[in-house]
Amino acid sequence: MSEKKPANRSDHVAPEEKQAVDASICKPSHDEIARLAHAIWEARGSGDEGALDDWLRAERLLLKQSSKGHAA
Repeated sequence: MSEKKPANRSDHVAPEEKQAVDASICKPSHDEIARLAHAIWEARGSGDEGALDDWLRAERLLLKQSSKGHAA
């Protein structure tokens, strides 16, 4: 009797589902964005204004960084 190997789950994933999974893996976490946004906020001298801009900048930087790392 020959042993049956378990099926590889990736064999059954549609290409569009794999892209969605890959994208979610590359997406930075809320905490990562918050830490970088805080660092950006401190680097520009704090203040009440610009928090949203700091957050969006941090998110863009992390997405760019993770997409470069994922493509490698």
